[in-house]
Amino acid sequence: MATNPRVSICIPTYNRAHSLRRTLESALDQSGSDVEIIVLDDSSSDETFAVASEYRDARLRIERAAQRLGAAQNFNRCLDVARGKYVKILCDDDVLYPAAVALLAGALDRFSEATLATSAWHLLDETGSVTCKFGVLRDAPQEGALVDLRRIVKDSWLYLNRIGSPSSVMLRKASLTGLRFNPQYRQMMDWDLWIRLLNRGRLVYLPQVLSGYQRHPQTLSVKHEPLAQTAQDLLAISCVWRDSLGEFGGAISPWDLKRLQLLCVASASSVALRNVGRGAWQRARENAGLSLRALATFFTKW
Repeated sequence: MATNPRVSICIPTYNRAHSLRRTLESALDQSGSDVEIIVLDDSSSDETFAVASEYRDARLRIERAAQRLGAAQNFNRCLDVARGKYVKILCDDDVLYPAAVALLAGALDRFSEATLATSAWHLLDETGSVTCKFGVLRDAPQEGALVDLRRIVKDSWLYLNRIGSPSSVMLRKASLTGLRFNPQYRQMMDWDLWIRLLNRGRLVYLPQVLSGYQRHPQTLSVKHEPLAQTAQDLLAISCVWRDSLGEFGGAISPWDLKRLQLLCVASASSVALRNVGRGAWQRARENAGLSLRALATFFTKW
C-alpha cells in the first residue's frame, strides 16, 4: 500500500496560464521524493489546464473543478485533497526558492508544538524583480524560533499580516481539524486562519528567504484596494473574534479588537480619499460608509 507523502504542495489556480509555468517549476524544483504536487484548476477559461498538463513528473497530479469555486473554496479544496502530513499552498503567481519545502517541513519536525511555519519572503514586482524583504522577527536562529499568538498580536496590532501569504506558510494538517479558510473574507481569509491556528499552538519562524510574493495589477490585494476590502474583512473578523473572545485565553484583549476597529476606520477613510483623487465618487462614498460603520462598531458597548 502506498504511503502518504510527507508534504503536499498545492497550487490553486484560475486563469493564470501566463504565470503558472514559473510557479509550477519552482514547486517541481523542490527536493525530495516524499512530496506530492497538486495543481487545482478552478475551471479556468484560458490555457491554464493545458500549461499544467505539459509537465511529466511522478509527484504531480492535476485536478480541475467542474465549476468555478472561488479563491477561498479552492484553497479549502487544497486542504481537503492534500494527503501530506504538512500542506504548502503556493499561489499561482508566486514562487518557492530552492529547499523551501525541506526547510519548512524540517522546522515543523523539530517543533512539535507548532501548528504552522513561515519564513522571510521577498515582495516581487510585476516583472518578478525583488522590491523588498519581509519577516516576522528581526533576529532568529537558522534552525527557527517559536512565536506565540501574544507576540503576533503585539507586533501586528491584528491589522498587518506579519506571518505572510499562503505561499510563505506551511501548515500542519493535523492542526487543521475543524478549521478552513472563511469564504466570507475576500482579502484576509488567510490572516483569520493563521490566528486561529496560533490559538491551537505556535508559529515556527525561519529567517531564511524561502519564497517570493508577486504583486501586480491582477493580485487580489491590488484589485481589492479601491474597495477597502482589507478594512471590510478585518471589521467583520473583529466582530467574530469579539463574540468568541474567551477562546483566545487572554491572548487577544477587548482593547486589541477596539484598536483594530479604529484602524479599519483609518484605512477605509484613507482609501476613500484616494478614490476621491481618482474621481471614483461612488467608491469613495462606499468607503466612507464603511468608515462610519467601523466607527459605530468601535463605540458599541460589549
